[in-house]
Amino acid sequence: MCSSGATWYVDDFGTGYSSISHLRDLPVRGLKLDKSFTSGIRTGDSTCIKLAQGLIGLASGLGLDTVAEGIETEFEAGALLGQGWHQGQGWLFGRPEPTTAS
Repeated sequence: MCSSGATWYVDDFGTGYSSISHLRDLPVRGLKLDKSFTSGIRTGDSTCIKLAQGLIGLASGLGLDTVAEGIETEFEAGALLGQGWHQGQGWLFGRPEPTTAS
């Protein structure tokens, strides 16, 4: 945890500029699985399923919290929960709300 009380998560882990060295060099509290892996689980992509499972093993071994993003279906939620993902976010849990003028 940072001195300000904030915690760091590596967002979109497994894509773009996320790097395993972040887990070594930064005070990271958790990993967020990129939604492209979640959608791959929905379509039955065995590589996405295996990568998500491997990442949960890595996070668990390092004592990190986990969040899977882009969950749209009960199937995805159940599959990720079964793998050990702690938390999820996505349209299954709530749609974006319009902003209101104050």
